[in-house]
Amino acid sequence: MAGLVVQRIGDKYGGITEDDHSSINTTSTPSDTEHHTVSHQQIAATLTFLIGIIQVIMGVLRLDFVATYFSDQVVAGFSTGASCHVFVSQLKHILAIKGLPQRTGYGQLLLKLYDMFSHITHANIATIVISIIAMAFLIVGKDFVQPFLKKRFNLPIPIPFELILVILSTIISYFANFYVVFHVPIVKDIPTGMPTPELPRFSVMSEMISDAIGIAVVTIAIHISLAKMFAKKKNYKVDVGQEFYAVGLTGILCGFFPVYPTSCSLGRTLVNVETGTKTQFSSVFSSALLLIMILWFGQYLRTLPMCILSSIITVALIGMFKKIKELRHLWPLSKIDFSIWLVSFIATSCIDVTTGLVISICYALLTTVFRTQWPRWHMLSNLQNTDDFRDSERYHLVTEYSDIAIFRFDCPLLFTNVETFKRTIHKVLEEWKVSKHPQRCLTPSTITQSTKNSDGILNIDVGFNSAQVSPKTSDHYRSKHFIIDCSGFTFVDCMGVNALKEIFSEMRSHDVVVYFAAAKAPVRELFDSCGFHSFVPKDNFYPTVRDALIIARRRQKRPYPELLLQPAQRRHDVIQQLLLTHPTD
Repeated sequence: MAGLVVQRIGDKYGGITEDDHSSINTTSTPSDTEHHTVSHQQIAATLTFLIGIIQVIMGVLRLDFVATYFSDQVVAGFSTGASCHVFVSQLKHILAIKGLPQRTGYGQLLLKLYDMFSHITHANIATIVISIIAMAFLIVGKDFVQPFLKKRFNLPIPIPFELILVILSTIISYFANFYVVFHVPIVKDIPTGMPTPELPRFSVMSEMISDAIGIAVVTIAIHISLAKMFAKKKNYKVDVGQEFYAVGLTGILCGFFPVYPTSCSLGRTLVNVETGTKTQFSSVFSSALLLIMILWFGQYLRTLPMCILSSIITVALIGMFKKIKELRHLWPLSKIDFSIWLVSFIATSCIDVTTGLVISICYALLTTVFRTQWPRWHMLSNLQNTDDFRDSERYHLVTEYSDIAIFRFDCPLLFTNVETFKRTIHKVLEEWKVSKHPQRCLTPSTITQSTKNSDGILNIDVGFNSAQVSPKTSDHYRSKHFIIDCSGFTFVDCMGVNALKEIFSEMRSHDVVVYFAAAKAPVRELFDSCGFHSFVPKDNFYPTVRDALIIARRRQKRPYPELLLQPAQRRHDVIQQLLLTHPTD
C-alpha cells in the first residue's frame, strides 16, 4: 500500500531517487526545483510521519475499541494466511530464481507460486542444498538438541542456533567463494553510517491524507492482531491504547529519516520468539546489535547467503502453520467459529493481506447477525421438587401442567429475528391445539411464592398443588395460559415490542392468557418508556416464572371470558412489592 502511494505521488511530481538527487542543477532557484527535489525516499518518510500522527490521534480519541473485533479465530486464520505470504516471499530466495515479475493486488500469492513453478528449471541447486541443510540444522537443534541439553544439564539459556548458523554460513561462504563458484546470491555490501535527519515534506501531505488514514488503520489492525496472538501464546495482556501511542510515536520519529511506514513483521517477530526471548526488552539488545552492524560490522556479513536468512524465517513459520490443527477442535465446538477461521485464512492467503483482514472482520461481525437471526428457544418445565425451570426436552424429572406453556427465547429480540420469534410462537400454538402437556409429576407438590417484607424473605403458600388442579378437571372450564420467560431478552428493539404486541393480540383471539415473566430492568424500562403497558396491562407482568405459574394455576378453573371480564384478584400488594424490589440486573 505504501509503495503504491509513493510511486503515484513520485510520478506526479517527477520524483527521483537519492542517487539522482545530486544531479539536479544546483544553480536552479528554489521555485524551479521545489517539486523536482522531492525524492521517493522523502515521500515515503513524509507518509510515515503522517501515518504516525494519525495513529497518535486515534489513541487520543480512544479508538482502541476496534481491537474487540479481532476474535481469536480471526487472528488465528489471518496470521496463518499471512504466514503463507511470508513463506512464498522467502521461497524465491531459497530457490534463487531470478527475473520473476512483481505481483501485487488480489491473488498475488497464487500468481507468485505460478511464476516460481513455471521457472523452476532456473532454480539454483546449490542454493536449495544450502537451504535444506540450514533448515535441518535449525529443526534438529531446536526440537532435539535444545530439549536434550536443557533436560540433561538444566541449561537455563536457550542456544542461539540462528546466530550460530549465520556466523558459520558467512565464514564457509567466504572461504568456499559461494557467490563466484556456485552463483549463490549473497547479502553483498551493507550500507554503513546513519542517515541525516530532515523535516518531512509538508507540501505533499494533502496528496496522501486519505491513503495515510487507510494505511494507519490497516497497520494498527495487523499490529494488534499479531500482538493478541503472541499475548495469548505467552500469557500476556495487551494494552491496545498503549499500542496506538507506541506505533504512532515510532512512525513520527521515523518520519525524519528515509523509512517506510512501520508495522509488526510476522517473520522477524517469530524469529525473535523462537530464539527464546520473553519480553520486549529483547528489542534493546537486537536494536543495539543492529546499530553496531550498521555503523561498523555490516561489511563482515557481505558473504552471508540470502537463502540462510530465508531458511531462518521459514523454520520460524512452522509454528504458525501448526495452527491449522485448531480446525479439528473448532468443528465440534462451533461450526460458526470454524467458518470464521477458514474464511480468514482463505481470504488472507488467496486474495491479499489487507483485503483479507477486512473480509475476516466483516465476516466475523456478520456471524453475530446469523447467531441472532436463528437463536435457540426452549419450552420450560418445573424441575421436580425445586423452584427452577429447565428445558423440558433435556430433563425427565419435571412437572408439566396441562394447558400451561412456558416459553423462552434465548436472544435479544431484534429486527433480525422478529419473524423467527413469531413463527416459533405460532408453531408452539399449533402444536398446543392438537396435544396437551402430560402431568408427569407423580406426587402432589405445593408451589410457594417468595416475597420480601420488612423482616426479610419468607415463603407464602398459595395453597395449590398438583392434586388441586388435576388433569381430570373438565376441559370446558379450563383456560389456556402462555408464559413468556423474558430473561433471555437482553435487549428489545421497536420491532420486537411490536412483535410482542402482535403475539399478545393473537393469543387473546385464541382464548389464551399471556404472561410476561423475569424481564430484566432495562427491558422493563423500555416497556415503560414506549407505552407498552397501555397495550399490555401490568397485571400480565411477573418478576419470576414461578410467580406467573402460580397465578396461571389459580386461574385455570375459570373460563377465558370470565378472566377477561373479571380478572382474578391476585395478591396485588405482594406482587407489586416484588416488582418494586426486583433486581435491576
